[in-house]
Amino acid sequence: MKTTVLRKDELIEMLMEMDSKLEQLNCSLVSNISNQKQLWEAEQELRLNSCVRQLDSLERKMTSNRERNGHNSASIRLKLSY
Repeated sequence: MKTTVLRKDELIEMLMEMDSKLEQLNCSLVSNISNQKQLWEAEQELRLNSCVRQLDSLERKMTSNRERNGHNSASIRLKLSY
């Protein structure tokens, strides 16, 4: 009977240790996912800012070309795709 109690205690101890390690792993995963999300968002913001700058540049060039060609009243439609 005493060996059975020891084995149960050992098993409980092992399971508690596993639970602790799983909890640590979960915390690490949550932290890593959060960090990756922040990196991804920062990268997307940089890309968006780059697109805005390029679009501004294109709009200035189109306006300049229109003024040089004397088509100030001509309407230009832009179609943007994602």
